[in-house]
Amino acid sequence: GFRRIGLCLEQWSHLRSNGLWLAGFLEIQQLLPKTERVRPLLLPDGKFTADRIGRWIGRERPDVVIIHGRGPDETIPEVFLKHAKPAIPVVLDNWAGRPYAGIDQEYERMGAALADQLVGRLVHNERGIPEHPSLTLLEGTWVDHPMLNHAKEDGRRAGR
Repeated sequence: GFRRIGLCLEQWSHLRSNGLWLAGFLEIQQLLPKTERVRPLLLPDGKFTADRIGRWIGRERPDVVIIHGRGPDETIPEVFLKHAKPAIPVVLDNWAGRPYAGIDQEYERMGAALADQLVGRLVHNERGIPEHPSLTLLEGTWVDHPMLNHAKEDGRRAGR
């Protein structure tokens, strides 16, 4: 039911993803009617602040904002909610217990998988860089938030 979806990234995050988060976002935006497009906010490192994000929200008026930075400070949820039409933050790299919806990357499980791989290499007397490296992917867990459910219900009532 959300129409205007925004993206807010810090520069290091953009570079770490090889630009793929921004590229995917921009591709989807081109498929939307112009009235539903939201210009992304790409912030320089260290500038992931409530003030900058608040000005962007006021200008772009997104319903939901996908964000990723070094850890949004605790004032950012207030920035999302203080506008006439609140925007809901969704965090790509959410931590359990944070006041956001988003993806919990399950860092404890990642650490356990890494430890298992390391123990397996030691048991097999393998040293150095693997001759045939492997990639282990672990699925994150979606963390819902009451703001999302409330907004979904409002959207249904409005016929979206």
